[in-house]
Amino acid sequence: MTISTFNAVVSSTDKPYHYLAKARNFKVNFIGKEESDQGINAKEGIMAALGSCETIVTAGVYTKYHEKFNNFRLGITLTDKQFHVSFFLNDKNNLFPEIVQAIKDTSPVYDNIIHKIPIEITEVKVKN
Repeated sequence: MTISTFNAVVSSTDKPYHYLAKARNFKVNFIGKEESDQGINAKEGIMAALGSCETIVTAGVYTKYHEKFNNFRLGITLTDKQFHVSFFLNDKNNLFPEIVQAIKDTSPVYDNIIHKIPIEITEVKVKN
């Protein structure tokens, strides 16, 4: 897989357990509690990132075969520390093997999860 650089910033807010994640000009509210109607928790954030990445890869496969990308749904659950992904391709089930290969070859989120890329803290900056 090609090495890519992605940037995101997560900041605390005035509310306890509430965090704001930013990537480019986009924002997502996270909350440090398992269930809340004020933001998504970290596990939901990882599942949303994985689902978004896999959907983008799937759309690329549809485009490659000149298929219309509609009526598609992806369901992700996390059970006992295992991701379960269900693809609902409707009448395009024949594309599934190609989609799986494309995900393995090109999905950065999948790559990070499967290969357990280690995260290390290498530098600490203190702002006054």
